[in-house]
Amino acid sequence: SRSAFLLYLNVKFVPFLSAILYGRTIPWTTWLSALLAFLGTCLLSTDGGPLNSGDLWCILAAVSSALFILRLGEFSNRFDAAELN
Repeated sequence: SRSAFLLYLNVKFVPFLSAILYGRTIPWTTWLSALLAFLGTCLLSTDGGPLNSGDLWCILAAVSSALFILRLGEFSNRFDAAELN
């Protein structure tokens, strides 16, 4: 059950990675909402036990998914979707 919460971190990672990797200016409201959502996910996914290797794989998968979302956003601005279909 913890993996579902950890995998959903991808949405929270997008603004952070966007600022770090692309230098995009992120509004403070987005920072605040992402931080609060991140903290809420951490509270929901912790059960008092330590992180295990499966949890780390889930976090890595969430980061990978966030990177995919960012790359998809980059390519969708460069190409016309109708031409790709």
